[in-house]
Amino acid sequence: MADETVTPIVAEKKPARARAAFDTQAVKQLALAAVVAHTAQRPECAAPLAEREITAAFVSQLLTDEAACQGKIAQASTLRATGKNTTATERTAKQTLLERTTDIQSAVMLQWSGQPAHKGDREAYGIGKPLRSLSRPNLETVLIGISQRLTTDTLPGITTAKVQAFQSALTAWQSTDISQSTHATDAAQLLIEAKADLASINARRLKLQLAADAAFPYYEKENAALRSEFGLPKTRPFRPVQE
Repeated sequence: MADETVTPIVAEKKPARARAAFDTQAVKQLALAAVVAHTAQRPECAAPLAEREITAAFVSQLLTDEAACQGKIAQASTLRATGKNTTATERTAKQTLLERTTDIQSAVMLQWSGQPAHKGDREAYGIGKPLRSLSRPNLETVLIGISQRLTTDTLPGITTAKVQAFQSALTAWQSTDISQSTHATDAAQLLIEAKADLASINARRLKLQLAADAAFPYYEKENAALRSEFGLPKTRPFRPVQE
């Protein structure tokens, strides 16, 4: 009997999903708060809810705060997207900077290659160091050192224009790091604020729903459609889980 070759079945690896700027469940809670509040503004709802201490001002403020929270989430998402664009810009800036550095290093080798007395000079220009694989802090240290040496050294073929081009490339690369940090920090702060806002919004939305549950009881069948708009069960009382 001929041998049969068994081909192993390898599970297809699904690409990782991009992390959302804010929890999906939280976004749904905000949407629910908006629907409940808008329902409360219907003419037939105002008086019954007012009897249960849900005023027009209460509802209006809830909608204002919900919109503001949504705005913070949207702004955080924009900042994260901008941060990704900055990362791409950083890669381009780094490539340009390393190309300028290679040109300078070639001039250094031309000037001091084979001269043991100038080993320290070669090292000062990053000769022998794997610049592309260095951590950002270590790479920046080397490049700043090169920048400082260029203010006093005269290297063959390295004109004032080339020195200025290197300095500009270094500045451009450094600025991308500052920009990335700023975007990440601002986005994180906005999401912290949005989380705190959501807790308050949910508490007030729950209060409004409880008032609506009492104002439009489930046992009166004509309230079914309205209860649904308030996010309430149609055929039983509203009993939210208490944490």
